[in-house]
Amino acid sequence: MQNRIEDKAIYKILKQLYLYFSRTFMEDPSKKYKKNPLQRPQAILKYSGMAMQMLGTILVFTYTGIRLDRWLENPTPWWTLLLSLTGIAASLYLLIRNMPKL
Repeated sequence: MQNRIEDKAIYKILKQLYLYFSRTFMEDPSKKYKKNPLQRPQAILKYSGMAMQMLGTILVFTYTGIRLDRWLENPTPWWTLLLSLTGIAASLYLLIRNMPKL
């Protein structure tokens, strides 16, 4: 009984998502984006790509710090702290460097 209720809830959510995305992406793009060009899918993809690049950079640096702390058996996670802050700085540097290209 519980599985049927969960299945119905999941089906309802998926149906709402399908209806939202079908209405969003099936409209005529020339009419939809004339007023605000920043809403174009190209701009959205560009900014989401930059966000994924930032996330990936921070995660790689933080993961490397965690692995170093485990390997060196540090009681205090200094490498994790140092490399996560370095990852944040590196991702902000990449963001600022790529901004004039937009």
